[in-house]
This record gives sequence, C-alpha cells and structure tokens, in this order.
Amino acid sequence: MSNITQKLLVSCQREAGTVSLFIMSFLITAATGNVGARITDRLIAAGERPKVFVRDPVKARLRFGDRIDIHHGDLADASCLKAA
Repeated sequence: MSNITQKLLVSCQREAGTVSLFIMSFLITAATGNVGARITDRLIAAGERPKVFVRDPVKARLRFGDRIDIHHGDLADASCLKAA
C-alpha cells in the first residue's frame, strides 16, 4: 500500500471513527494533459498503478510506459466511462 493510499485510509478512519480496510484505486481522466499527467506521475512515484482514461492510448503508453492501466474513450460517452 503506498503512502498516498495509507494517508487517505487514516484520514477516512479518523472522520468515520471506525477502522476498516479498503482498496483505493484511481481513474485519472485526461492523463496525457498538463494536470492529469502530473497527477499520474505522482501516483506512479508513490507506488500506485493508476488507471488512466484517455482519448489517445498510444500517447499515454509513450508517456507512462507499462506503469499504468489504459482505458480508451471519450467522457461524452457514458458507456466508455462505465467500462473503465
């Protein structure tokens, strides 16, 4: 479990007043854009393997290599987003 996931888990536990374990996963939209790429880089650096939702899977693969799971689609198409 990465530091980011651990911090989120502790934060949620404090707010809820309970202790529970859950799996945190990330879906980054526009991961090849300016902000999305920075978020994705930080998650990878923290040991996460984020899922990215992009229009251009080739660009995402070139940018991040095999350190991500790529989901291809358009945010305007709800069926693509559900599949991700």
